[in-house]
Amino acid sequence: MKCWHCRVVVVEACRTKTADLTGALNGAARREEAADILRGLLPGIRLVPDVSGLVIELVGAMAGILALGDADS
Repeated sequence: MKCWHCRVVVVEACRTKTADLTGALNGAARREEAADILRGLLPGIRLVPDVSGLVIELVGAMAGILALGDADS
């Protein structure tokens, strides 16, 4: 299996999971559980000073997942 294919499969899986999470966050019955899961995937957000202002840096598993979909990585 080629690396680009693996990346496409992971991105598609993340897209599906994100849609599922969006539905769960919008439903009152499971909103708290979904929010806890999301917090576990993204335990930190840092604001890092840069010459142009502040840069947002994501910390945790979700940061790595989001980086997979970044065209520059």
